[in-house]
Amino acid sequence: MPLILFAYISGIIAGNYFHLPSSWIMAGIMGASLIFLIFFFGRKGRAALILSPLIFALLGFLYIGRLLYPDFPSNHLIHLAGDKRYHLEGVLYRPPEPTEEKTRLFVRSEKIYLEEGYFPVVGNLLLTVKDRNGDLRYGDRVRFISKLYLPRPATNPGAFDYRRFLALKEVRVTAYVNNASEVVRMQEGMGNAFFHFIERGREKIRKFLDVNAPPHSRGIIKALVLGERGDIGRETNEKFIVAGVNHILSISGLHVALVAGFFFGATRWTIKLFPSLLLRWNLNKTSALAAVVPVIFYTFIAGLGVAAVRSTIMMLSFLLALLLDREEDLYDALFLAAFLILIVSPAALFDISFQFSFLAVLAIIYLIPRFKEYFSFLQTWPFKSWVEEQPRWKMKILIYLSAGLLTSTAAILGTGPLVGYYFNRISLVGFLANFFLVPLMGFANTLLSLLTALLVFFSLPLAKILTALNVFLINISLGLVDLFSRLPLASQRVTTPTGAELVLLYGMLILAANLKRWKRALPGLIGLAGIFVALQAYGYYAVHHGKELTVSFLDVGQGDAAVVHFPQGGIMVIDGGGSPDGSFDPGERIVAPYLWKAKRKKIDYLVSTHPHPDHLQGLLFLLSNFRVKEVWDNGEGKEDGALSRTFITLAGERLQMMGRGKVHLEIGSVKIEFLHPPLGEKDDKIFQGNNASLVIRLTFGEVSFLFGGDVEAAAEKEILRTQAAMQSTVLKVPHHGSKTSSTPEFVENVRPRFAVFTVRAGGRHRLPHPIVLKRYEDIGAKPYRSDRDGAITFVTNGKDLRVRTFIGNKTGFGPGRIPTSL
Repeated sequence: MPLILFAYISGIIAGNYFHLPSSWIMAGIMGASLIFLIFFFGRKGRAALILSPLIFALLGFLYIGRLLYPDFPSNHLIHLAGDKRYHLEGVLYRPPEPTEEKTRLFVRSEKIYLEEGYFPVVGNLLLTVKDRNGDLRYGDRVRFISKLYLPRPATNPGAFDYRRFLALKEVRVTAYVNNASEVVRMQEGMGNAFFHFIERGREKIRKFLDVNAPPHSRGIIKALVLGERGDIGRETNEKFIVAGVNHILSISGLHVALVAGFFFGATRWTIKLFPSLLLRWNLNKTSALAAVVPVIFYTFIAGLGVAAVRSTIMMLSFLLALLLDREEDLYDALFLAAFLILIVSPAALFDISFQFSFLAVLAIIYLIPRFKEYFSFLQTWPFKSWVEEQPRWKMKILIYLSAGLLTSTAAILGTGPLVGYYFNRISLVGFLANFFLVPLMGFANTLLSLLTALLVFFSLPLAKILTALNVFLINISLGLVDLFSRLPLASQRVTTPTGAELVLLYGMLILAANLKRWKRALPGLIGLAGIFVALQAYGYYAVHHGKELTVSFLDVGQGDAAVVHFPQGGIMVIDGGGSPDGSFDPGERIVAPYLWKAKRKKIDYLVSTHPHPDHLQGLLFLLSNFRVKEVWDNGEGKEDGALSRTFITLAGERLQMMGRGKVHLEIGSVKIEFLHPPLGEKDDKIFQGNNASLVIRLTFGEVSFLFGGDVEAAAEKEILRTQAAMQSTVLKVPHHGSKTSSTPEFVENVRPRFAVFTVRAGGRHRLPHPIVLKRYEDIGAKPYRSDRDGAITFVTNGKDLRVRTFIGNKTGFGPGRIPTSL
């Protein structure tokens, strides 16, 4: 089983990067299945065993390819994505997913209405409603008007690939409406009758909690029993993350295992009270069978969510091992569960919850027996005598506490490297926090929430009593979470580990766990640790002894964000992007992951060109999560809204006002000039808002970069009046290519070889403006656009310049080495 599972997973991973035509995929699946059946049911069973890994590797490759790269029919929604608004009708094939401020609706499309009538369409879409006021349910047929959008792929190094994420959920198109009233319910009760039955029960539980649980506890209970986290505030969620216990809020293998463990133990205890039952029934098998029902009930109450179903399959595999007297074969049970999950849904391999659940269980099974060996001294004198002298109740408590600590430690160690990879954070208090909060919240609160959900259908008074007790314990849990999150150094940010570093970390963990079993474990551990340290030292040397200047313009939508890597290791971030409603933070989602992937936790110079949200918002996250040496701005914004005041507060004494008149600086042989606005002349009306943007020019040898901010015609005229020479190799085009900027005089004087437009794909402003784009093309400038090219990176040694774009050129440099004299 492990070999077949490994082969199947290898095939899925390979199919994620290479794909074949859909007809080939179907033919391959049928052919591989036929070969396997012929060998397996024929007289060549041994040949089937030999060929099985190869066949399943092929199946994994083909299955994931069929999911990620299908042939879409002509009436699929994917062909309608664009600027046109459509009148669409479809059915909600999943329950609505409320978030803190929005609601996500998964719609299976059926019809599209045009002037000449309606036409059938196919394809799933994700409809985002920008409020939570609707009362839609699973199975509702709905109608709405919206544009259709293709989800954005990853357009920056280290960024999240939203298109691939939705494709794995078989969603290819997204749509948006401003409020719930724009989504009209046309019919109820569509879909599966059994799922409707489940949803009616969940709705009854949801309404009960809305009435009987206070707001601060309601979200926690819903998360534990319904799998809905939309009522948990951002501040509370952040505290759970810092304390290292955020996993408790997501239904996973932990919750299912604790529920199964409780009913397994309760059944054993009950049977032991009746000696006659012990003579008739097998104690372990009966207890395992009794645990199956509450586990399945919990899965239904959780809405048959993907993570809950996967966790249930894993748990049922372990219970099945007990029923079949195979309790020693825990590895086989785990591998069987993983194999069944991946056969049904190969995309689960790329789901974070699956990876964490599988690794956590594997780490517990593998590490705990080895941990116990380090406590073998308790079986020797004088410790053994001390243990024998202790009361039985005291030893039971000690054993329970020790088991809880070892289990938490094993799970944290097993998932730790992956947590660093996905979330760039490690919680230094996680071991201690999990020791207290897994029994309290993961077990007690989960069990009380589940029992409350059951009593909602039978006895509301008892349900209210359990809710009151549950709320009391949740208040204690929240107090502990708050305490742990406030401890000094509770959580630390880490850079993104590479694949090689992950292998080394898990290798060191395996060797450290086997120091008492393997004679060569210690030399191997020292060797791997040495390689790991050598990699870190090499990376530090390469960064701080570089001789090239690298400038990356990141794709943050309709906003600006650029990262400058100076020779000898300095880092400058110029603007951090932002969204109009603040719901998407490019600093957290784009700029920070880019820096962490580049192994950077420190920013030497953080620059805000002007205090507009599409430039400023993302800098707040960077100020809070990176070590920032200096902060520069244009001197505006001290009274310009809450965003600017927060920025100034976070910057503190590091904040410096820059502009024309400031003596130029030199950082790593790169000359920094401040061209605008003039210091001391901010009262002039032309130097406010966009026209007060901080304009900077970087010069390294024969190559120069001009960052135009959002300056418009008036400011451009002022810059030309005060600057004798403006020619620059690369220009960050002012104001995203708006027609209010890039006047003919400005373009002619700067005469860039490369013009970078930071614009949003599908943006309503239609930038860059065609007239402006033509101006740059007319002078021979090569345009780059963040909406089409993704992150745009320039690398120069002061003479030659290389360009690469993230989209369409992920593996190398774009047009090769481009002399600046072209």
